[in-house]
Amino acid sequence: MKLIVFSLALFAIASVYGREPQIKDFWKVYNDKTNLMAGCGTHAADLQNAWTEALELVDSALAFIHSVQEPQPKRLKKILPGGRAKRRIWDRNAALITTMFGVRISEKGGAVPEHVDYLKFIDNIFTDMQRGFNEGSEFLGKTPHMYCGINGWKYYKVTDPDPYDRSKKIYQVTSESTPDKGIWIRDHIYFEFGSKYKIDICANPSTLAQTTTDIPALTWCNHVWESNVAKKVQHNDVQVGVDLDLRSLNSIGVTFVHELAHLYGWHRGQLIRDFPAVKPNGEADPGKKTYGVGPTLNLAKNRIELASHTADAFALFALGSYLNEWDWSADGEAKEI
Repeated sequence: MKLIVFSLALFAIASVYGREPQIKDFWKVYNDKTNLMAGCGTHAADLQNAWTEALELVDSALAFIHSVQEPQPKRLKKILPGGRAKRRIWDRNAALITTMFGVRISEKGGAVPEHVDYLKFIDNIFTDMQRGFNEGSEFLGKTPHMYCGINGWKYYKVTDPDPYDRSKKIYQVTSESTPDKGIWIRDHIYFEFGSKYKIDICANPSTLAQTTTDIPALTWCNHVWESNVAKKVQHNDVQVGVDLDLRSLNSIGVTFVHELAHLYGWHRGQLIRDFPAVKPNGEADPGKKTYGVGPTLNLAKNRIELASHTADAFALFALGSYLNEWDWSADGEAKEI
């Protein structure tokens, strides 16, 4: 079994369907006597609010992308009412796409020829997200699980009886047959990564959330509740010079978008990762991943093929689009339009 795991370290537009999206329509959240909502019971209201906000973020991102499919508004010698503003907004929207993903936009509308496929992929991922919010997860082929914490997992040796069919040993129902190996199990899911002391989910203490596409599942790590990540984006905290890394702007809803990018990239067979970070000159930045504004912008300047498949680029672009009273396109800092 190949492990594909993604995690996020610390670091209002109405739905087209006209109703608030419900977590239960997309995620499988187990609810039994011993594991109320898979550990999410005490966070249910915050998660539902964040899910609603995440749709607003995605709607905003798509509005930006679709706006630049039209040609750039012309500069008119005689300024017509609203004409100058339309040009500035188009330029801002196009520039934010370039800043976050490295995709250049043509004055004729859409991406320049060599970047068309990248923009189409980005558009498709956000469109898939919007569809999932509005229709549920059925089109994925699997209903993804949502967990809060890792307490529901139990470790077994491969020679132990299978907890769901005690007539068989675990090695008979999984691909793991090495005698000294073990496996973590919950909810009929067999997860073959980790030791008997620690499962390989939320193992990093600074991780907010982790998407495991093989299951598929999203796990909210304990740190997301301990780190005071914003429950909602705080619009009033934006002022000139503030950057998108401001903690009160990086909400649980923004984290949802980051994790959904991993999920939908997997669904389309083009993994969206947390790539190793690069410096402004494109050289490797050892020990760091592409989390936050600086590393995301550096990757977009140097490696478009990676930037367009980077989860934080999707999250930060959606956030910048959502806070559309400001121009974030130069360097991820708020400027007046």
